[in-house]
Amino acid sequence: MTLSPILLDHFKRPRRTGRLEAPTARGTADNPGCGDLVEVEVRVVADVLEAARFLARGCSATIAGASFVLERAESLGVDAILALDADALWAEAGERSEARRHGVVLALDALKRALRGSP
Repeated sequence: MTLSPILLDHFKRPRRTGRLEAPTARGTADNPGCGDLVEVEVRVVADVLEAARFLARGCSATIAGASFVLERAESLGVDAILALDADALWAEAGERSEARRHGVVLALDALKRALRGSP
């Protein structure tokens, strides 16, 4: 089974990868069971996510999930991002395989950790 069309596009052409110039915070999340890791750097200006970038080590679902989550979150207010729900984002991505859900969960967790100021 392949990724959903949305996540497959994010895997083939990931957005917001690499390091961010002058980040205001960083957050990481990992899955010790499989070894996947997502590191997110953010720049917040006036409580709005101005820019975000990620580095990921893991499977296609992790890379696609990080790209999807950051694209979805950029330009939102911090409070709106902190209220985002992994299940809702998972449904929005159109993915059906529960085994691939961790990509969205890791990325959202890393993003929220960055915004809360905890690595």
